[in-house]
Amino acid sequence: MAFTKTHHQCDDCGSSDGCSTNDDGSTHCFSCNEHRGRHGGRARVSEPISREFITGKTVAIAPRGLTEDTCRKWSYQVGELNGKAVQIANYKNKHGEIVFQKLRHRDKSFVTRGTPSVLFGQHLWKQGGRRVVVTEGELDALSVSQAFDNRWAVVSIPCGATSSVNHIKKQLDWLNSFESVVFCFDNDEEGTKGAKELASLLSPGKAHIAELPLKDASDMLVANKTKELVECLWNAREYRPDGIINGTELWDVINNTEANKAIEYPFKRLNDMTHGMRLGELVTVTAGSGTGKSLFCREIAHHLLGHGQTVGYIALEESVRRTALGIMGIHIDKPLHLEEGIV
Repeated sequence: MAFTKTHHQCDDCGSSDGCSTNDDGSTHCFSCNEHRGRHGGRARVSEPISREFITGKTVAIAPRGLTEDTCRKWSYQVGELNGKAVQIANYKNKHGEIVFQKLRHRDKSFVTRGTPSVLFGQHLWKQGGRRVVVTEGELDALSVSQAFDNRWAVVSIPCGATSSVNHIKKQLDWLNSFESVVFCFDNDEEGTKGAKELASLLSPGKAHIAELPLKDASDMLVANKTKELVECLWNAREYRPDGIINGTELWDVINNTEANKAIEYPFKRLNDMTHGMRLGELVTVTAGSGTGKSLFCREIAHHLLGHGQTVGYIALEESVRRTALGIMGIHIDKPLHLEEGIV
């Protein structure tokens, strides 16, 4: 069977792009492994959909800059399916046995055979080591591997960046055995989101995320930017959840004088007590009814406007007209809100 639609939402697990539709109308989700017939009937797949793996020959993939040696190491082949040329990505277990195939047509559509129980290329590398690179596609894995003379550990997820959570979870022990895990995904919104989501599954401090100037690693190789690709991988930033700062970067935060910049209040005594207004701080003004809280706030708003600041003013207990006249009145030192004939 061939996929007529790929990377769409799965109704069973909610994955945003893990489901694919076959040419017979059935669907298969690579995230939750749910298979439904053309009429929606559920049939969970616990064994490979097909054991009829095809064979091909090893040749260089010249349009993608991949050498024959690289393709041979990865068992990435070229063959035929129903009379049409396909590229064959063979997923193998630790015994070197094919357990899953992804067959790529010229139009970039895919046909799959078997169940992806391992990461692409995982059988090539021993558990543990300095680092392993995880890519979003098979061609990207071959490209990164070739950039490192096929000596460094590289693997690929079997489906989209945001649909491979379960695949990464199954291989957490293997991935965590490396000192660092570098996610080198597509330079787009889905790739960035997926890299962060998968990186969060690993032990703290283990995951790194590479940022590429082009779409993906394969494009980097085609553009003869192998050196830049290697640099991007070596310089990959350690993944940290938003808001968590590494101690090595703490001095930069402390030394940020702009963050300490303050604007004075229009009242000297208040400035002596508070040292002015600073970004990121919330000031609450309290006082009895009718004692001038609103006037105090208008004075501050007028003062900030005079210093070129942008002010958003929300007064819940007075009209927009009253607020505007109040601030204008401060500027000309007249109670305009009490004047007759003010339009």
